[in-house]
Parts: sequence; structure tokens; C-alpha cells
Amino acid sequence: MPYAKYDGNDPIYKDKEQLLKKTGISITDPILPPKNLVKLTGTLSEFKGLFCYAQLGDGAYLSDEQKQKHNNQLRKGALLATLNGNSIAALAGLGHANGNDRSNYVDAQYITAKLNDTITLKGWLGFYKFNDGDQVEVVAEKHADHYEVYAMLKPSEQIIHLSLYVLAEFTTWIKVLIAYYSMMIAYFIPMIITMLFFVR
Repeated sequence: MPYAKYDGNDPIYKDKEQLLKKTGISITDPILPPKNLVKLTGTLSEFKGLFCYAQLGDGAYLSDEQKQKHNNQLRKGALLATLNGNSIAALAGLGHANGNDRSNYVDAQYITAKLNDTITLKGWLGFYKFNDGDQVEVVAEKHADHYEVYAMLKPSEQIIHLSLYVLAEFTTWIKVLIAYYSMMIAYFIPMIITMLFFVR
């Protein structure tokens, strides 16, 4: 079984192509940036995780047009570096522009799960293992066949896991922060009311 056992010996696959080749499991790239985040609450089941490098760094947030413009700028910079006699900088710039750069790739956990046995969750989180039966709150975006997960809160342990580097883009950072604090407020208000009015 290729899914993570969380025993410290789980492999971290180089990319989704290597994962598919070695395990036959196909995973999706992160869907970035999120646009319409919603909060879901419920019980987890069928939780599975795989460790794999994914493009979650700053470059993942650029549109194809923005990436092309950025690559063109890198190529121009490489040309200028060559004309100035700096061949090492030129080679580095060309490497980035030609897609040989893996600095945007980060080791992360691709998860799949069900929420309340009906909602399919998929997405990229850190290396924390959630268990079947955990009560969770999820910040996600609805897609045709699943919800893409960007953050998952386990209120019983006060643990929140974010999609790694989701905070790299400012607007995404604000959206996730708003969703996170609304979850925290919803979690702590009943506790505070109880302490103020019922504990003497």
C-alpha cells in the first residue's frame, strides 16, 4: 500500500510523475490561488496521505501569462549578464527561464478524505496525520467533483494545518487568515460564554 504510514520511513516522491510511475496513483497539482473559500465542518473518514514535492512556492501563484512574462525577463537578464561577461549568472537565469528550476517545489502531503461520508476532500497540507473519526473544520474551495483543502483545524487539539506556502501570496494569506479566525472565534465563543456565565 503506497499511502503514508506516518512511521518516519515514508518516501517523499520527487513529483507527481514519479508517484504515478512507482505507485499507479495519479494526483492533481495544487489549485492556486483559491478564489471562493468556504468553511466546512464534520467528521473525517477515509483519510489518506502521500508525501510528494509539489509546486507550492511563489511561482505557483502566477498565471500562464505572468509566467511567460517572467521567463522573458529572465532570458533578457541572462543575455545582459552574458554581454557583461557573467556567464554563471546567465546560466542561472536561463535555468530558471527554461523550467529547470525547482525552487518552487516544496515537500508536502497530498491528502484525500471524506467529510461526513459524503463530501470528497483533496488538497495539499503539511505532514500532520488526521485520523478517521476526527471532528474537523476545513477551509476549502468547491470544484466539480471535490473540495480543494487549504486549511484543516482539529479543534479538540487546537491544531490547524495550512497548505504549505499558501501564505506566499498576500490576498490568499488574507483570505485564509479571515477563514481561520472565523473558525477560532466560533470555537472559543461558546467556551468564553460558559466561563463568564456558568463557572463560578
